[in-house]
Amino acid sequence: MQEQKATTKPSITLSTDFWDDPRVLLLTDEEKLLYIGVLIMNRRGFANRLAVCYDQETAMSEFLRSRQDYVQELKGKLFELGLIDENWKPLEEI
Repeated sequence: MQEQKATTKPSITLSTDFWDDPRVLLLTDEEKLLYIGVLIMNRRGFANRLAVCYDQETAMSEFLRSRQDYVQELKGKLFELGLIDENWKPLEEI
């Protein structure tokens, strides 16, 4: 039997608390998926590069493959819920 090699790719870990977190329950299904995209973006180090980007919403809309106006609304909601900071960096992983 062939051994599997450990991956060096950054990964995210979602705890079972994600499903029942009161903040996540306030998100629509699409917003939950995009929030997971934000977590992935953070693990790839994109959030650190985004902090110095002059047009964060354009960069995020391209990364999340979503409309810029929708991404602006999403940022406001995730920020209000305490899931991200003003630079899209997750405050904690659930």
